[in-house]
Formats: sequence, structure tokens, C-alpha cells
Amino acid sequence: MTNRQEENDLSKFGTTDLSFEEVGHVHGELNPGNISKDFHVDPVSSQIASSKELQEAKRKTDAKEREKKRNEKKDDVHTLKSAIIISGMTVAVIGVIFAVAKNLERIKSK
Repeated sequence: MTNRQEENDLSKFGTTDLSFEEVGHVHGELNPGNISKDFHVDPVSSQIASSKELQEAKRKTDAKEREKKRNEKKDDVHTLKSAIIISGMTVAVIGVIFAVAKNLERIKSK
């Protein structure tokens, strides 16, 4: 492409100038430490972000509470199972003791 064709192509966009625009705030761009750090906060975005954070925090606490209740139920069931097993073993041992005692009485009476 020649220079003339480039100018014709650029004229479609309303300009034939190939130079860069002058930028007045180059010093600020090259030295970002000198820029003011006071930013404008968009109140709508801030409210949305804070409400999302609150929702996430609530969801986490709800999940922890549900897990805690589930663990308490498991502990209760585990305790009940243990009590039933221990009671069953006690009854079995007592039954064995009575059976042995009865057999000993038969042997003595003979």
C-alpha cells in the first residue's frame, strides 16, 4: 500500500493525520505515586458488593449450624446405640451366669 492509499483509507474515518495526539498528563501516567488516592465510590456497586458479602456470610453460618445439628443428632444416635449394645451384653452375661449356676446345681444334686 502506498501513502496515498493509506490517506484515502484514513479519510473514511474523518482523519488523514498519522501523528499521535499530545497527551497532557504523561507525567502523571509515568509517575503513579503522585496521583491522588481518593477514589469515588459508586454507592450502588458498594451496596451490591456488601449485600453479596452478607449473603455469603449468612450462607456459611447456616451451613455450619446445619452441620452442628447433624453432628449432635449423630452423637445422640451413637450414644443410644452404645447403650443398647451394652445393655444387651449385660443381659447375655447374666443369662450365661444363671445357666452355669443352674448346671452346677444339677451336678451337685446328682
